Amino acid sequence: MEPQVFIPPNEVITPETINWFPPSWLLSAILLGVFTIIIVSFISFIRYRQAYAVKRAALIELSQIQTQANLSDLQKLVLFNQLLKRLALHYYPQEQATITLLHSQAWSDWLQAKCQSSPNQQICGVWDALSRTLYLPESQLDNLGIEPSVESILFWSDKGLPKFNWLTLRLSKKGLL
Repeated sequence: MEPQVFIPPNEVITPETINWFPPSWLLSAILLGVFTIIIVSFISFIRYRQAYAVKRAALIELSQIQTQANLSDLQKLVLFNQLLKRLALHYYPQEQATITLLHSQAWSDWLQAKCQSSPNQQICGVWDALSRTLYLPESQLDNLGIEPSVESILFWSDKGLPKFNWLTLRLSKKGLL
């Protein structure tokens, strides 16, 4: 038995090649959606970075102050308190007149009031001591170390600053006076 081999007819019509342009409506919509998402994500990321640029600079300054060997502990604590005050002045400009007048217990209470989550007693105690560093002699600050002060500043920079609103691409004003 002889195998049957397919022999095409003489006039074979080959299909035309499919052009890549113009794409279908569905593909156009998908590409437009993807590009829109990429652009909006990029703009959102840039605005987020701009909103917290001062916070990042403050954290860098905090680590520089912490590593300076020529400063005494009292001088470092005073600089930490000034750093906290500058952060508050930048992120709460509508309360600038109030913030500049705050000191001692009132300053500590204001820091606690701005936190989204309540700080523990140790952090509150560190804020009280930091707010009094300008007024106390160095001998009374022996129980306040550098590490708890740094931890309290890091806590406030995470929980005390206004949150970024992803819908408006700005810092939220919720909870501000």
